Amino acid sequence: MDTHSTPVPPFHIAEDPNNVGSRWEKWLNRFDNYLIAAGIDNEDRKKAMLLHYAGEEVHDLYLSLPELPANTAQPNESPYLTAKRKLKQYFTPRVNKEFEMFNFRQARQSENETIDQFYAKLLKLSKTCTFENPNEEIKLQIIMNTKYTELRRYGLTEQPNLDDLLSRARTIECTANQLKVIEDKIVMNTSTEECSYLNKQTQHRTAPANSGTSKNNCKNCGGKWHPNGRRACPALNVICRSCGKKGHYARVCMSTTSTQQQQAQSRANPQHNNHGTNTSINKKHNGERKNRAQIRFNELNMEPESTNSETSFKTTIRPNDRTAMKCPQVHVKLNGKVINFIVDTGSSVNLISSNTFKEFHQQSLQPDSSSILPYNCQQQLEVVGKFKGLFHYNNHQTRADVFVIKGNSESLLSYDTANKLQLIQLSMMIYQPMDMNYIKNKHPNLCNGIGCLKNKTVKLHIDESIPPVANKHRRIPINLRGAVEQEITRLMK
Repeated sequence: MDTHSTPVPPFHIAEDPNNVGSRWEKWLNRFDNYLIAAGIDNEDRKKAMLLHYAGEEVHDLYLSLPELPANTAQPNESPYLTAKRKLKQYFTPRVNKEFEMFNFRQARQSENETIDQFYAKLLKLSKTCTFENPNEEIKLQIIMNTKYTELRRYGLTEQPNLDDLLSRARTIECTANQLKVIEDKIVMNTSTEECSYLNKQTQHRTAPANSGTSKNNCKNCGGKWHPNGRRACPALNVICRSCGKKGHYARVCMSTTSTQQQQAQSRANPQHNNHGTNTSINKKHNGERKNRAQIRFNELNMEPESTNSETSFKTTIRPNDRTAMKCPQVHVKLNGKVINFIVDTGSSVNLISSNTFKEFHQQSLQPDSSSILPYNCQQQLEVVGKFKGLFHYNNHQTRADVFVIKGNSESLLSYDTANKLQLIQLSMMIYQPMDMNYIKNKHPNLCNGIGCLKNKTVKLHIDESIPPVANKHRRIPINLRGAVEQEITRLMK
């Protein structure tokens, strides 16, 4: 006999009074297992250990219970079985079947719970519910409260028995676990590749313009390192011709993007910046226009680069911005074709894209060498050509030149064309500065003398309830007395 076995904990009746019957059955099963493990066969000793390990509360309850009727006694019944039957008869009527069924219906499969664990939990709860068909109730509970939607769909459409449902559930669970391992591995590999790619891109962007420069050379002038420090560098006060910043030469500039070059050219040539216009025309040589980089223009205008390397023009914000929806748009007939134009009062030319021009099947296009520049930008648009267009809106019409720009974007209607079609009305407030001589001549009686108000009685509102107080005159500082006396003398004269 093993005398060192750990006994079961005592049974507390008041711990859960609503479920005391099922708890007693559970405790009694554990106690029987303990007796078997401890090798105790004596019936009197079993009874003594039952009342001892059940606790003082159960022991006192057993002594207060009446004896069982003689007609219910079993032949050759041991004292241990009699004590169990006596206590079970007391606890069994206190089993709340409705409450046990409520606990069974509330059971759900948690996220970290397998289907076998969920089935074992339902099987345990069903023993105290007295179902006529426990397997059917367990199957219904699995279908309704499982975490797998695929299993629920299978149970509702195929109507399997409990064994088939559990078999399908184990298959779905195993597949989900394997799929999770594969997807996690794919995501990990993808993340590693993306990080490696971004690191290479970062190293490429942060690399200096002349990677061949030695580490011992100065990064500002390109020569050897100056022992006396930064102040000895000849490029200390030099302005870079590439980015326009001060302190380094252009040959070692690390900010040689086209955007910075455009900003530097704009600062060096302020006469190209037009005030109050979005588009301007400058007659230049056609070959000079083609030498400029077209791909960087998309970045300057916040326009993604097109797939066919065509340059598109933009003088407004993309429509995904809420303010862009407020741009005035109008449908105007151009040579009989209805085109949606954006009315741009700052534009001096009418613009359409080459894709829009394709809709004019029989329209001939004339070559043109004009240079069209967006507002505050030296990167010109690529002009394909122009044609003479007849604009018609309501009862108004006019003729004007229409420039075709390579790409695909919105069409712009210039201020002059929109004004002739009476689409806009210019309202200007002209301010003229006041002329003091004009005012003096117009009102001579108000501009002579001190300007005292005459023949007018003024009433002073005084509160009579407040007594008047006579305050002494403030004394004049000694250092100002001479100047005050001189001023009084001057005024008296």
